Amino acid sequence: MSFPSYLPLCYIVPYGHVRHDKGKNKGRKNESIEYYGQLSVLENLVGKDFYRVHRSYLVNMKYVERYDRTSVTLKGGDNIPISRREYDGFLKAYLEYSRRRIDS
Repeated sequence: MSFPSYLPLCYIVPYGHVRHDKGKNKGRKNESIEYYGQLSVLENLVGKDFYRVHRSYLVNMKYVERYDRTSVTLKGGDNIPISRREYDGFLKAYLEYSRRRIDS
């Protein structure tokens, strides 16, 4: 299974919902897609631009607006919790993501 490349996924949330941005610039709202399966399967499908910040959340680095030790705030204002043990890994992954964006 894979998600269509035209879907700019913001984050993947518990209970089978995938939140994505349908194109705010075009006057459309965010919407959710239902997915029922293991989050670890999606984690392998979505690639390096996503990071699992909590056992129930995968976050697309592209939409990170700010973060602190306890949460990530995404563009649009959604706050996603970061588990204590994932903070260091998230920080490293976000810095690597930023470096890739600068280099490209």
